[in-house]
Amino acid sequence: MVRVRINRLASEDIESIQMHGLTEFGASATRAYMQGFDRIIERLESYPLSGVAVPDYGHAVRSCLHAPYRVLYRFEGEVVSILRVLHTAQRVRQIEDTVK
Repeated sequence: MVRVRINRLASEDIESIQMHGLTEFGASATRAYMQGFDRIIERLESYPLSGVAVPDYGHAVRSCLHAPYRVLYRFEGEVVSILRVLHTAQRVRQIEDTVK
């Protein structure tokens, strides 16, 4: 089993998603939706290469979908680094893991 690390930007993304959910959908629906991110993290601990490679986002970046969001991560050594959690309509050129 590998270790999953969520960097600062991804953590901010998740917090923003949760705040939006609470505002738009309420606590119960948001809690249920956010559990999907927990399931992705659990899956990555056991199957770190289970995401789809997305080289457009940078070297060795992979993606897991939790519609309508995409969890972007990199697996190196024994660590999965979650880089960003972006809406699928959002497009960035490359993801840089500069924050530890």
